[in-house]
Amino acid sequence: MKVALHACEVVENARVNARYRAMRLRCPAPLGAATAPGQFFQLACPAGGDEQPFLRRPMSVYGIGPEPGRLEFLYHVKGAGTRALERLRSGERLELFGPLGRGFAFSPSWKRVLFVARGEVALEQQMACGMGVCLSCVRLFDEGGEKVFRRVCCEGPVFPLASVSGEVQFG
Repeated sequence: MKVALHACEVVENARVNARYRAMRLRCPAPLGAATAPGQFFQLACPAGGDEQPFLRRPMSVYGIGPEPGRLEFLYHVKGAGTRALERLRSGERLELFGPLGRGFAFSPSWKRVLFVARGEVALEQQMACGMGVCLSCVRLFDEGGEKVFRRVCCEGPVFPLASVSGEVQFG
């Protein structure tokens, strides 16, 4: 699916625990089916009160379906943007931009998939544009002994763990 702007409807925006919320959206039907695991969207945080979030927030897709056109996001409420998302109620609209990035590769011929940690890494990184123009998401990688910079939003967010330079935090 091509990257595009999508107007979605909030179906549910529920508290999971003291920190996290799960938001379920009704989007154009092919959107969920055309989004690969590991891809993300830039969510336009609504302005309200004293907070006026300027940049969109990058969010990985947490779930798709079971109905066509359903997307779910799990997010940690910790700043102005996610506090704005937290205020969204059922029936309100949310603008998404995406799907963005390179996700995990799966073959349609695979019958069963076993996930083993420390191979399948999807990086989280602050980013402004989500398209590689601003270079705010650049990280250092080790590819064949050579240090190279890659944009998490474009060349990722999924990378081979062996190429990730620096510390990667697990759990």
